[in-house]
Amino acid sequence: MIGKAAKICQRIYKAGLINGIGSVVNYYRYFSYTKKHLPQKCPTTPVHLQVEISKTCNLRCKMCEYALQKSKGSFMGIDDFRKCLNKFPHIHSLDLTGIGEPLCNPDFVKIVKFALGKGVRVEFTSNGNLLTESFMDAFIDTGVDSISFSVDAATKDTYENIRLGGDFNRLRDNLTLFSRKVLQAGRKKPELHLNYTVSKENIHEVPLFIGFARDTGIKKVFYRDLITFGSGNYSDSDKISKLDNKFLSEIKESTLSQARKYGIAVIFCDSFSADNTKNKLCYRPWLSSFVDVSGNFYPCCHVLQRNTDMSSFSLGNMFKDKLADIWNSEKYQSLRKGIKEPKVVPYLCKGCLCLKK
Repeated sequence: MIGKAAKICQRIYKAGLINGIGSVVNYYRYFSYTKKHLPQKCPTTPVHLQVEISKTCNLRCKMCEYALQKSKGSFMGIDDFRKCLNKFPHIHSLDLTGIGEPLCNPDFVKIVKFALGKGVRVEFTSNGNLLTESFMDAFIDTGVDSISFSVDAATKDTYENIRLGGDFNRLRDNLTLFSRKVLQAGRKKPELHLNYTVSKENIHEVPLFIGFARDTGIKKVFYRDLITFGSGNYSDSDKISKLDNKFLSEIKESTLSQARKYGIAVIFCDSFSADNTKNKLCYRPWLSSFVDVSGNFYPCCHVLQRNTDMSSFSLGNMFKDKLADIWNSEKYQSLRKGIKEPKVVPYLCKGCLCLKK
């Protein structure tokens, strides 16, 4: 067992995924013990961290709760970000995505550089409309690990009807230039991905989207389930999970045929599976954490996707509390217990596709 653990840790460290021996040990202990036993009192600290550095966005997308917000957006500055990240010494990956658009944050490049300097894997999701050559060059030079671009359509009309305020042609040109720059630089990073949140409004363009990926030079596409939580301009009736399985299967096969033709990797959301109603267990309360722009601490980002003030449901605050005091608090242990109960859905998790009961 010791020899096997050493080999795993060595492989992880060489891959550049984790910074420091403490992170290696934490990573291994999560997968070898915590994930198997799921104790209420978690012996490992978060392996993955998501930090919301922007609650401001340049778009008003239909599926997003930001479209309904009336309050002025805000950012997490570089100083607060440093304070936050320094409280998570053993994470292996960091996602800089929240409710807003990361590129709106004036400190974004500084934040990326600081995080990469910690030796963690850094990724984020963007709508791509604010992408400039300056940003592209910075992300290539710093070695950001992964960037996902949310598009959700294969045509201009559908895109601009869903992602209000977006410019389809500008986005396509931005992504084409970015993928070309990465190729010309001879770099493996950043990996560029495309996200497509599937709803009844855009499902007819799912196969066509492979052509968009081909034209931009991006080789990986994620088709994602629509999560509503009663927020945004979509409702549960807009989800594709209730559509005929035969129809969904035909869409999937048509998409895969195009993807194979152009050498594009495709990952489908659960709704495209015949057993999409099967119960699922969510590991996030043991695996990861989400910190919003104000420092409030949650088990994941999905809990914020409601048109209500969620600060009262925070499990703690990273600018005021210690990680140890939050991570195994009574609230957190109660959440973990509820996740494991076969017929119990904690309030924070109601409506989430990651937890079907």
